[in-house]
Amino acid sequence: MTPCRIPVRSYELDSFGHVNNAVYLNYLETARSHWLLEMEMTFDSIAACGIQIVIARAEIEFKIPLRSSDTVLVHGTMDDLGPASIVWNYRLCRECDATPVAVASTKGVCIDPNSGRPRRWPEPFREAFAQAVAKSVR
Repeated sequence: MTPCRIPVRSYELDSFGHVNNAVYLNYLETARSHWLLEMEMTFDSIAACGIQIVIARAEIEFKIPLRSSDTVLVHGTMDDLGPASIVWNYRLCRECDATPVAVASTKGVCIDPNSGRPRRWPEPFREAFAQAVAKSVR
């Protein structure tokens, strides 16, 4: 998965002049969407398969703050592919000097949009995610 480049925007800053912790969830969503598009999975194509991908768990460990002039690079891997779940791992670094600013993970779950219950990944998703997991462990 190629790194996702995200510039810090002024409205993301808190009163201390650094990116508010809650904004990092938006950065993770942006990167995840970027990687899904790389896999040719658009939100429309996901819906057309009769599924939704929801985030069941998110964990973030903050290292140093991002500030207004920063751009963050989000590097990612995937692992722990289950029958109805996948884990995305993130390493967020300042672009200017590659300093790590946070590490994170999210667990995505495949659900039926009508019942809201977990369901198995459709085969094209399972195959694509298995390939991404295999590339991540190299």
